[in-house]
Amino acid sequence: MVFIPFPVHLFPKTQEVLVCVFEILFCLNSSLYIKREKIAPALLRFATQYPELNLNVSFNDRLIDLIEEGIDATVRIGISNDSRLIMHHLATARYITCASPQYLAQYGTPTTPTELLQHRCVNFIYPQTRRESNWKFEQDGKLIDLCVDSYLRFDNSEVILEAVIQGAGVVQFPKFIAAKAIARGDLEPILQSYTTQLGLPIAVLYPQKRYLSAKVRVFVEFMTELTAALKRVDVVD
Repeated sequence: MVFIPFPVHLFPKTQEVLVCVFEILFCLNSSLYIKREKIAPALLRFATQYPELNLNVSFNDRLIDLIEEGIDATVRIGISNDSRLIMHHLATARYITCASPQYLAQYGTPTTPTELLQHRCVNFIYPQTRRESNWKFEQDGKLIDLCVDSYLRFDNSEVILEAVIQGAGVVQFPKFIAAKAIARGDLEPILQSYTTQLGLPIAVLYPQKRYLSAKVRVFVEFMTELTAALKRVDVVD
């Protein structure tokens, strides 16, 4: 990944602090793979590229009120209806349905979405509402909105990932969470002839101001480069 540096002379002469948050996966806790292998090294390069900036970075599993909490920018997966914020679209988090090889060997591989009703499903539960979402599929223009009978529900994506790798059942969640496990052979995609739900937008959000500060501008450019790299390895769209 190559960052094009922002002209240093446009930064104030005093050391600036950029306060940013990664709300990775709207309410889901962020994927360890993404944090450790993608975001953390990129942030180090970003800090090296811009020594004039001190970074205060938080990984959070709740929706942030940027203005109330004094945050310069956040990376959010999901739709924002806050008219006080500017939303800079980066990519789309694509969903995938998968299970472990041992689970599929024991219980069989579903060939249609409705067969999932006979399977052991693992689902995410939203911390704020304690509700789970339906699983969505599409084939030949026909939409299927499936209310799965999940027997395991978690509000943490890393726990869900590990449980499914260990054979807990079938899951549907964003591909970037499962990408590394799929590459290792720990998980297998299923129902690939069906398009899963379109996914959620990944965007940088920052408060509306008359002028965009240099520190926020370079952070937006940094995230644009990072998501472009994830697109090249087919992790996001």
